[in-house]
Amino acid sequence: MYQLTDIHWDWEYEEGNSPLLNCRAGWGSIGKYGYVYCSSPYALVRDTVHFIKQTHNPEIVVWSGDTIRWAQDPLVSHNVALEHLSNITMLMNSTFTDSIILPLLGNHDVIPGHQMGTGPGFWLYDSTWEYWKNLLPADMEDEYKKGGYYTKLIKTKSGATIRAVVPNTNLWYTGNELNIGKDDPADQFAWLESVLSSAKANDEAVVMIAHIPPGDGFKDSYNKRYISILQTYASIIITGIYGHNHEDSFRLIYSNSQPVNVAWTSPGLVPSVKPRNPAYRRFDIDTSTRVLTDAATYVAEIDAINAAGVLSYQLEYTFVQEYKLADASASSLGSLWERLTRETALLQRFCELYGISYHGDGWDGNWDNCMESQLCDIRYADHSENDACKDAQKS
Repeated sequence: MYQLTDIHWDWEYEEGNSPLLNCRAGWGSIGKYGYVYCSSPYALVRDTVHFIKQTHNPEIVVWSGDTIRWAQDPLVSHNVALEHLSNITMLMNSTFTDSIILPLLGNHDVIPGHQMGTGPGFWLYDSTWEYWKNLLPADMEDEYKKGGYYTKLIKTKSGATIRAVVPNTNLWYTGNELNIGKDDPADQFAWLESVLSSAKANDEAVVMIAHIPPGDGFKDSYNKRYISILQTYASIIITGIYGHNHEDSFRLIYSNSQPVNVAWTSPGLVPSVKPRNPAYRRFDIDTSTRVLTDAATYVAEIDAINAAGVLSYQLEYTFVQEYKLADASASSLGSLWERLTRETALLQRFCELYGISYHGDGWDGNWDNCMESQLCDIRYADHSENDACKDAQKS
């Protein structure tokens, strides 16, 4: 299972020496494959998709949102956003012809940005259903048009089945003002509990897939409810795959002081926002044991690929090899977190990987205060517990 997230394609990007003119933000010289203060050029998007196909020919592709450039841009209208979502859909479909593609929306795919509404009749759901209906189960049309969520039972080449459960977590985002005061926007919590309850009764193995991960990106009441659902159904959830944060990290969900679920926060393709190298992730699932056996990150060093004029990704690391783990389960990552709290050198290495090993222009030397923030963010998805952890660090 391969994940490509946070593409942020800028269709007006032009290679040259003036980013203020040739991309939506930034300064300095910009190259064929992008710049750390710009959204992604099409060359980076196209060549990455082709590289993943040619190198891995993945069975399952998770395409996890934020496909277009920053939605706060006043030049991006509904029609412009839809045109470019359609264009990337055609690229994905024409490239991954024998793969299962699992598409979803990000908070920057909606105009105005973050304002993900509810249907039926919501423009983004209605239009993207038409783009994606060949990828999604036909019986999910009503759910998708109501709230942008769906579930799909996947039969793998090994003959095993995995249920992908894909909530639209943008409905719960802190920046979304459309759902203020709503207990359950688009009835998504009710749907989610029903799907997971049925999956448990049928002894199905579940992978949770969404754009925004649990934690400080959710409004507090939604965050508590989602965490509670993940705790309740932890026995059938293999793992959780998310994007949005532009970082290489994870969150742990605990129940009775034991880690029971993982929310992977995967690095994005776009090199901007937080200066980063472009990246994508691989998840290895043993369907017979229902265990995530490893997670790997592939990286293209932005300055090197611009200099070469040819895109190539390298395996940066795998969790199991890098951290000497038995697997990438919640239990193993809980043990890793314990080590990170004790071993400064290990935490420093974790933070370098968190920042996709970027050391170029704009690097702050600490990858967004990783060493100060990640110990709390990994361990405490609950808002109040996370705040208490960070307050304790300051004292």
